[in-house]
Amino acid sequence: APTPVLKAAPTEVKGSAAVEALFRIKEAKELSEKLSQQEIKDLTKALSINDKLLYANELFGRDMADMTKTMQQLNGLSNLAEAKAVLIPIAEKFDWTEEERADVAQSFIKLVKRKY
Repeated sequence: APTPVLKAAPTEVKGSAAVEALFRIKEAKELSEKLSQQEIKDLTKALSINDKLLYANELFGRDMADMTKTMQQLNGLSNLAEAKAVLIPIAEKFDWTEEERADVAQSFIKLVKRKY
């Protein structure tokens, strides 16, 4: 009989404390905040042109193709832990914790959280 293949449990990727802080989003209390947290089926279709430009310029080193590829990859994942494993290296590479980028990074992460 063939030997069963054991799949290793996915290890959680940890970023720096500053990057981890980007993933902490406070719970919505007002109706408008709750409505803005409704589930998203497809990240690539959830963004306006302006949002795409903002995120590509601020968070992906002005590389729209890289951002689109990342979003397609995120669409294929099944949970936030997997998405976080993809986003942490990008956040560190493009320094999402920099004061000017942190708010944009948090809004992007909030959008990604809505997918899961």
